[in-house]
Formats: sequence, structure tokens, C-alpha cells
Amino acid sequence: MNADDGDSYKIVVLGDSGAGKTSVIFRYAKGSFDPSYGTTIGTSFVTKKLDYNSSLKIWDTAGQERYRSIVPMYCHDAAAIIIVFDVTSSNPVESVERWMNYVKDSVDAETPIFVVGNKADLVESDDELSKFTNGKFLDRQVYVVSTKTGKNVELLFDEIANHLIGSNKRRFDQKVPQNSNSHIVQANQCC
Repeated sequence: MNADDGDSYKIVVLGDSGAGKTSVIFRYAKGSFDPSYGTTIGTSFVTKKLDYNSSLKIWDTAGQERYRSIVPMYCHDAAAIIIVFDVTSSNPVESVERWMNYVKDSVDAETPIFVVGNKADLVESDDELSKFTNGKFLDRQVYVVSTKTGKNVELLFDEIANHLIGSNKRRFDQKVPQNSNSHIVQANQCC
């Protein structure tokens, strides 16, 4: 991406195999759901252009145990991390905590980590989902989504983009004094 294309933000999506990481990415980037997505081998990425001269490079990672050793390599320069878990799994807390431990030494303390519960369409009542959204799930905000219906997927990525672009603007504003006096110095002309 060249300088005229704006800012590009790397987002790494992690989670157990079968949690729906690829489905989350493709629902957002392509606006579609395909129940036949296969298991991701290694990594891949999709670029999504944003309205405000920026883009998200969303990295899809394999969730199988044998690929976990490469997770730090992909996370170390990420602008944000998304950890996806299956809301119907027997122990989502263990899954999210395990992934948090994998990334904690690979990212800066300021790197935001978004926790996403996928497959909300498979849960019969909102009461069952409230255990993830009432603020008590690992003391984090959890975005409960359904890639099948599209529920909250756009909201998730809008919030990520707004956070990243807002953080970038704050860093830029801190570097450039608001009341700086600019002086134009003209070179002496000769002859």
C-alpha cells in the first residue's frame, strides 16, 4: 500500500478451530456466509477498504494446536487482536483465556483485544447469551455475533475501525502542537 492510500491497520483473528474465525472475516469483508468454509491451514488475509481513506488487513489464522507456535509471529505488529469463541462450546472461558495467554507477550500493552462470541444464532434465547454480555465474562466487553445472520458483525468492525483511527489521530495530535507557529523561510536568491 502506498502513502496515498491512507492508513492500513493489521488485525489478527485468533480462536479455536471451528469457532468461526473465517466466517466472521468473510461476513464482514464480503457480506456473505458460507457454511462450507473449511479449516484454515496456516494463515491468510483479506483487505477491507474503509470510507475514510484507511483499510483493515484482517489476518485469518489456523486454530489447530499444531499452528499455535506461529501465533506470536503474526501478532507482534498487529494494530488489534480479535479472539473468537463459539458461544455453544462447553468451556468458552478456558478458550479465551488460553488465547489471551498466547498473545500477551506478543503485543504491546496498548494493543486492543476484542473478544467475540460467534454462533449466536444457535442459542435459543437471549438469556443464554447474557452471560457473555453482562460484563462478567472475563471482565471484558464481549461482542456476540452471528455470521450466519450477520448480527453485530458490522458493528464489531465499525467499533474496531473507530478505535484504531481514533487512537491514531490522538497519537498524531500529541505529536503536532495545536498552537505551533509555522515560519516559512525563503532561501536567498542569487543573481
